[in-house]
Amino acid sequence: MDLRVFGSEGLLILDCDRARLEVQRHDGDHFIMDIEPGAGEYTCEGPPANFVDLILGRTNVNHAPGWAGMRAIELLDAAYRSAASGRREAV
Repeated sequence: MDLRVFGSEGLLILDCDRARLEVQRHDGDHFIMDIEPGAGEYTCEGPPANFVDLILGRTNVNHAPGWAGMRAIELLDAAYRSAASGRREAV
């Protein structure tokens, strides 16, 4: 994940892949945080494990609610319609 937030006073950079956090200010007062290599690593084991636990009845806590899946499908549907029509499509 590489997140960049542009604001009136400068730029915030958060890069989990390179374990980097920086603030670059227009006034030159920059900030770089020392982060241990691998500190931002995410292996994505939690969501699939939670899904399996739900299926097997080991838990009833769903960390991926249905509304999130529905919104993802709505976005994909609009993307496919847009590709076919060549226009913006409502989500």
